[in-house]
Amino acid sequence: MRNIIWELEFIHETLKKASPVAVLGGIVVLALGLIFGSVGMVLAGAFVALVGAVEFVIKLLFKDRNLH
Repeated sequence: MRNIIWELEFIHETLKKASPVAVLGGIVVLALGLIFGSVGMVLAGAFVALVGAVEFVIKLLFKDRNLH
């Protein structure tokens, strides 16, 4: 369980630093997973894109003007 928490913290810190790049990477992995038929890639890409979108909405709600 501890490893999952560390992984989620790593994803959160990465998104705080470079969220547009991470979301773009998630979308690319999602598309490649659909092309190659890999369920793991689709899930990983969808998760990163979803977390990035949520992070962006939270930044907008709290009026963080430091968007990249």
